[in-house]
Amino acid sequence: FLVKQIDTSGEGTPIVVFNTLSWLRSGVAQVEAELPKGVFHVQAPDGRTVEHQKVGPNSLLIEVEDVPPLG
Repeated sequence: FLVKQIDTSGEGTPIVVFNTLSWLRSGVAQVEAELPKGVFHVQAPDGRTVEHQKVGPNSLLIEVEDVPPLG
């Protein structure tokens, strides 16, 4: 599968966002994952901080920008 081909090495829990549409897309994605307790941050692959909001013990909303089509 595609996710296995993505380098997710590094500290923290990797989150992969995939755009199934045929055009560039930005917006809010909801992620279900085991989240750390306390304060944490979300980073884009280029190191930028990603806006996010914890909405449940294992649920997170993240602002994604310019996710490529079919990628």
